[in-house]
Amino acid sequence: MMKKWLSSGEQIHIPNDEDADLLMWIELIVTKGIPLESVRDETMRKYLGKKAYAFETVRDVLLATQFLVEKAIAAEMKEAGVGAIVHDGWTKYSAHYVCVLGSYMRKDMHCLRMLCCKEMTCINQWTMDDIRDTDDMTFAERYDQVDNIQTTSSFTAEVHAAWIKTDVFGRRYGFSDDQRKAWLLCQVADSCSTNVKTARLLEIPHVECQNHLLNNEVEAMVENTSNTGAGKICNQIHGVMAKAKCSNKNMAVLKTLTKLKPSLENGQAELPC
Repeated sequence: MMKKWLSSGEQIHIPNDEDADLLMWIELIVTKGIPLESVRDETMRKYLGKKAYAFETVRDVLLATQFLVEKAIAAEMKEAGVGAIVHDGWTKYSAHYVCVLGSYMRKDMHCLRMLCCKEMTCINQWTMDDIRDTDDMTFAERYDQVDNIQTTSSFTAEVHAAWIKTDVFGRRYGFSDDQRKAWLLCQVADSCSTNVKTARLLEIPHVECQNHLLNNEVEAMVENTSNTGAGKICNQIHGVMAKAKCSNKNMAVLKTLTKLKPSLENGQAELPC
């Protein structure tokens, strides 16, 4: 990064070629989902024509960017004054992941921002007082101290509520308990017992996810009309898709007719909240 002084005495930073290369790596990692280790891959650098960067450098830039984005979102949330959270969780290989979105109005526009999406740690065993957060820490240290906390296999409502209070609103977005209570109007999620109790522990109303309810209604309708009506038609379409997908000959013929590819039904699919 080049530095230049204006006649007014103000200092500005001018990006150079190295900064552009670093931005390209960041864009590929964030938008295309390539592994962070790719920055050290000789083949990737050969075909991209970009220089190698230390793993730690790119990681610290990513974390610094995350910190700045969270800071900007926090300012928007506090400017809005009130809002809601939309969240859901899923478990894979004994790890439980949760995504929390913030929903609020800002300048007459609806904002839906992803506040956090990560493996949920055992927040019920520690408080914000356990986190050392000082200006002399690197961004990696700032986040590693929480990410290294022992995870839990108990995904109760108490753990969910503590995680949302402490990690999401407290550590990431700088809300005190009073600020969070004043800002958070309700929770939007499916109506499983864990989510309903989580809302109760957060002392906010639980609003049922309409997409989840619609999905349940459609599945029930299809199941109840499996021999007639919509259910029968869906089963017939599924049968045709299976024959097309499982036959190279059928796939080849289909390719000459359309760019679309056959897809099997997915009973778990839902519209996004």
